Amino acid sequence: MSAFMVDPEHIHVLVWAAVHSKPTEPELHTYTRDEPTPYNAVEESGWSGEWNVRRLRKHLTETAYGQFLVDANAASVNRRYDEDHAYIYEYRTPTHTQWQPVEILNAINCFEYQACEVEDWASSEAKQFCDRLRRRIEERLPNASNGPWEIRPDVEPATVRARREAQARMGL
Repeated sequence: MSAFMVDPEHIHVLVWAAVHSKPTEPELHTYTRDEPTPYNAVEESGWSGEWNVRRLRKHLTETAYGQFLVDANAASVNRRYDEDHAYIYEYRTPTHTQWQPVEILNAINCFEYQACEVEDWASSEAKQFCDRLRRRIEERLPNASNGPWEIRPDVEPATVRARREAQARMGL
């Protein structure tokens, strides 16, 4: 597997997608080992384990979120190639903000592929961010909540049901 540093614009788009949630969506948050700072917008968590601080996605935390994504990407590239491409990140609004959910999902997939070369990827804050952002974006897909909650033998896929209903309308 090869890894590369994603462009800062890629990070801007991921952070933008996390920041621009619908009013009905809860705050996107991750758990971190970092010490609380004014820029982390952290609050103590009751969650046991070594992750004891919850980082909330709030206004003015965009740079902090982007920085830990850059750091995760750089750590992966460093692990793979013994090169250090880390840099100081500063959030700015992406050049384009009309991204469709499927495009954001592909951006998450690309980032994860570039950042997963580290030993602790599965438990990293960057992975948490990607998982939570992916779930939020998946919920925005057209008809995301129209599917069955539980699948049993008597539950048909939408395409089968539509074909059966169309055939009934045509008298077949």
